[in-house]
Amino acid sequence: MSEAGGKVETVRYGISPSLDAVLPRLAETLGWDGEAGLEIRTSMLAWGDVIPAIADGAVDVGIQNLNSFQASYEDIRKAGGDTVFYYPLFVFKGAAIMVRGDSGVRSLREMQEACPGPQPPIAETVAQLRGKTIQTVEGTEAEQLVLLALASAGLRPDDVRIVYDRPDENLAAFLRGDAQAFTGGVNDQLRSRREGHRQLLSAADLGFIVIDGLVTTTRYAREHDSTLRKLIDLWFRTIDYLEEDLQQRARIVVEELNRERSFPCDVDDYVYAWHHTDIHPNSPEETAELLLSLDSPYYWRRAWDRNNQCLLREGRIEQPVPYDAFWMEGAQPDP
Repeated sequence: MSEAGGKVETVRYGISPSLDAVLPRLAETLGWDGEAGLEIRTSMLAWGDVIPAIADGAVDVGIQNLNSFQASYEDIRKAGGDTVFYYPLFVFKGAAIMVRGDSGVRSLREMQEACPGPQPPIAETVAQLRGKTIQTVEGTEAEQLVLLALASAGLRPDDVRIVYDRPDENLAAFLRGDAQAFTGGVNDQLRSRREGHRQLLSAADLGFIVIDGLVTTTRYAREHDSTLRKLIDLWFRTIDYLEEDLQQRARIVVEELNRERSFPCDVDDYVYAWHHTDIHPNSPEETAELLLSLDSPYYWRRAWDRNNQCLLREGRIEQPVPYDAFWMEGAQPDP
């Protein structure tokens, strides 16, 4: 029973050991879920395993991004399941391709300094990856970033060697020298920089938008709408709580992360990432302004269309993922 004496609903919540997708663990740890009449049971999953867990019924809801959601949507429906992107929570700006310091590959910044011009030499920068090994996570924004970068230079996936693995394994392979490039989260990028490696280019250089939020099934969304709204409220409460004293309160999140990750991060890493790689709206109104406005650089349909184009071009889907799979109120096209 909740403190108010009402019935408590259990929610199986799929999260990942990344700087942002781990945040639902905070509401669970601090007992806020009980105050909302919920019992949150988080399951820590590898980034690429969250949506399959939702589709298979192992968890009720999870945090993923549009990119991974759209990449898996068609296959899940063909298998008799379904998923919906219920509500966006934040924008991730930190996706990047990293290259080894001893690879002989020059970064976009280095290329710009060597050949100043009106347009950044993205194609010339990416062309250096020909024949190189790149570690990434299949069916996620990490893979899409690689494919988009290759396409910008007129390269195909078979012009490089792409190796798919879990995030921690990708970083480990890169640090061992088994790969010359990898795509990883902010913590992995920071770790690789400390080892003397550098960023080739970022998602922002390619106009690549990553929007993360709640993913669930149609049935769960229809039968548990009030529960999902409570999860959204808890998310905004978490953002407000952290931002009141990020340097101190981030320690709770970092401790959670370091229990799950092979490569630990520290509070300074977390604070840096919070301010430089994520956009965290702290209310439904701010979220709507960020993602539903045509004038916003993070307008959701622009990201959705680009993801569809990338997936269609690479043969990952046969038909564009429809807009009505994005359930945020006010987001649907006019009839």
